[in-house]
Amino acid sequence: MISQIYYSESPLWHEKIGVIHALLERVRISEERSADVLQLRKLNRIMSIHASTAIEGNNLTLGQVTDVINGRQVWGPPKDIKEVQNAWQAYNELGHYNPWSVADLLKAHGLMTAALIGESGVFRSVDVAVVSSDGKVLHRGAAPEAVPDLVA
Repeated sequence: MISQIYYSESPLWHEKIGVIHALLERVRISEERSADVLQLRKLNRIMSIHASTAIEGNNLTLGQVTDVINGRQVWGPPKDIKEVQNAWQAYNELGHYNPWSVADLLKAHGLMTAALIGESGVFRSVDVAVVSSDGKVLHRGAAPEAVPDLVA
């Protein structure tokens, strides 16, 4: 035997449907805002990578940096391209780092300098200095043996 169920229209239904519709609209708006925020964050990160690598002598334009990050082919010095790729990878790991951890600092250093320097991800073992074009020492870094204690 098949039982039949009868429904009668109730003003309460219209109210509940209205609430559901309003909630769905809020979810849609929230998703759109999230996409905008993510796009803004990505643009900010690209601009930050461009600026910070330029300080270190990287010659890629903002457009080229954007293309590297988006996986497009870029004509430029391989070292400059690798710097951008490394920086992008390191920035993507930011949320996983403990800002008070020396090990995490070295991990980030390793990502930033992978395939670019010999001592990637470790404390340096040589003296360093900032030297002007005429050979004058402008700043001398701490002695390499002192760096781990200074960082800690």
